[in-house]
Amino acid sequence: MTGFARRIPALLSLVLLFGGCASTPSAPRPKWQEVEVHAPSDRVLWKLTLLQVERLGFPLTSGLDPSAGEILTGWRTNLMPFRGQGDRRRLEVRLDAIEPGLWRVRAHVQRQRNMSLTSPLDPRRAEWEWAGDVDSEASIFLNHVLTALDPIQAPSR
Repeated sequence: MTGFARRIPALLSLVLLFGGCASTPSAPRPKWQEVEVHAPSDRVLWKLTLLQVERLGFPLTSGLDPSAGEILTGWRTNLMPFRGQGDRRRLEVRLDAIEPGLWRVRAHVQRQRNMSLTSPLDPRRAEWEWAGDVDSEASIFLNHVLTALDPIQAPSR
């Protein structure tokens, strides 16, 4: 067997590996919502932000980085008995200092739909497919943060 003939199986396996990676859908580009808030310190803003995350039912996981001001929650799952109706969502938040006492809070809510036809109520057999961000839920979260820090800043309803 020649040297080239020995390399063919390795080359074919690489092609199959990279071809499979290219067909895996990735997360859509996030659509960030943002507000500017006044807070006495980064610690106060961090604690109040975590409280609002919990109030909206997003599970807190190891995706918390207080020094970078970043939160990535776990998935909040809502299964339904029909294909494409159940979903799971997670919240990503970034806190950026603009100047002393003034902060930019950015958030977006990622969503995946369960496309399982045979077992849509079984989370172990779910077939998750990316869907667009949930802008309304990110806006609700940001309004909760605004209201918690200063009810006067909160937008009128």
